[in-house]
Amino acid sequence: MSLTVGRIPSYYRDVHSKLSGSEGGRISRQAWQSLADTASLPSAVLDQIWRQCNRGQDSLGQDGLFKSLALIAVAQLGKPVEDWALDAYAEKDLPIPKLAPLKEPEKEVVVKPSDVSPTTFGYTYSDLQKMDSITVQIVPEKKGMVFKYQEYLVESKVLKVRVVRRFRDFAAFHECLQCRYPFRLIPRLPPKKIAASPSFIEQRRKALRRFLLLIRRHPVLRDDEIVRYFFSFTGAEVAQHIKERYKAVLDEASTSEYARTAREHVNKDMVTRADKAKSQISIMLQTIDKLLGVAHQMEGHTDALSKNMKVYEKELSNIGGGGSAQDTSGQLSLWNIGGGDLWSTVKKGTRDLAPKFSDVGEKATEMYKKEVAVTEKLAYFYDLLLAYQDLCERREKSHSKHHKALTKAQTAFKEKDRITSQGQRLSPEDTDRIERRDDELVRAEGKNFFAIFCLHLESQLVQANLQLLLDVLHDMVTTQVVRHEQLHKAWKELLPFVSRSSTSGVNVASSLTSSGSPVLAAKHDGSTASSPPKSQGFGDYSPW
Repeated sequence: MSLTVGRIPSYYRDVHSKLSGSEGGRISRQAWQSLADTASLPSAVLDQIWRQCNRGQDSLGQDGLFKSLALIAVAQLGKPVEDWALDAYAEKDLPIPKLAPLKEPEKEVVVKPSDVSPTTFGYTYSDLQKMDSITVQIVPEKKGMVFKYQEYLVESKVLKVRVVRRFRDFAAFHECLQCRYPFRLIPRLPPKKIAASPSFIEQRRKALRRFLLLIRRHPVLRDDEIVRYFFSFTGAEVAQHIKERYKAVLDEASTSEYARTAREHVNKDMVTRADKAKSQISIMLQTIDKLLGVAHQMEGHTDALSKNMKVYEKELSNIGGGGSAQDTSGQLSLWNIGGGDLWSTVKKGTRDLAPKFSDVGEKATEMYKKEVAVTEKLAYFYDLLLAYQDLCERREKSHSKHHKALTKAQTAFKEKDRITSQGQRLSPEDTDRIERRDDELVRAEGKNFFAIFCLHLESQLVQANLQLLLDVLHDMVTTQVVRHEQLHKAWKELLPFVSRSSTSGVNVASSLTSSGSPVLAAKHDGSTASSPPKSQGFGDYSPW
């Protein structure tokens, strides 16, 4: 039974991080036993806990470790080591066991240099790449009694966690992030669709991976409590728990130390540069959108080639008698009425050719996967630019609220001046209203300055990722070179087989084979003719 109740304390994640090392996030029995022995519990109890958590394996995954820690804590409290003993923690943090402290493992930590100004981003593209690596896989079996829904297995390499999430869990996570960080790059979620096709689900899987990768590679978002909760909570109703816990949380503009000092860091030049960055990134977004369309077309052509070659393999096998029901019943054999061995030659030729077309298809499949990887990198950059565009829109709304607050405050101050100039005293209601307007203006001004401060840093984040565009171009060229070389080789290997059965008597294969030896071309009358002098290319080749 897996751990399905309670909230995971940060202590559990720390223990997992320190024990798992680099072995795929799993903990050996020896490592677990060394820690469990410090719990001062009888060996029989520890053995029982191990059996309840290891699922018959010789190591523990993250979920198994978390459950074992909870059961150890329960045993230390004098309670039975049973799953139902954890039900008392259904709506609160699981208990923390009393164990010996673990040594912190040595690991690479990406931090911003201390001597860098608050208005300087301070990270390179290489730094961002090291922050995390995310995989999202489709869980094969759909859940739901009436309405089926898809689940996704999410894994973080750095956090060393694996959790299962539904799309609505992502939606709740996304909603809370937008509330918490209105002035940061929050990537969009892919659309939701009822009765989605396998192709749609696969595209959404890719988009969800990019969504999480952009968050985990953001210096501010990556270590936020909401993010860690999404990657660690193992109970049921994830979306509900995320909303209940974080929907009403204060936004960054109300809690960040830089929000209070943003006015000191923002200047007129920064505002001008932010406007220019918005214009430039808007143009780049349109360009990347077009390049992304071309990339999808290129991978589509390769995928079509792979599928077409499978059709060739199947149909040529049928003609050659490698699985045709017509041939086994003797129907195709009726063609051989006029005598001679032409029909036998055709059957043998197609039978020999079929696996060669399959080879071409396999090469195309390999190239398709590489092209998809290149397209995904470009899509990641596109999602980043789109998130920046959304950020600019939110900043404009904030600026509009600031302008409205300023207008209201000015109106209130004018009313105050009018009343006092007439020698009248302000009523308590007027005083209260003016103070409220003043407070609103102060808050709006503070958020507006902080929005500009954040926008300045987020622009530099986009700029740091420009290196990705150069990497995409390099990978695309490299992939196409390999694609054409391998496909050329696969097609070239087909030529001797085609030429041996060619009715034209023209043999191009001899001009392309490395041995240079002529290959006899079978003529349709059964005789043979040696190949002509070497061709200068494919121009003289007539397809078989």
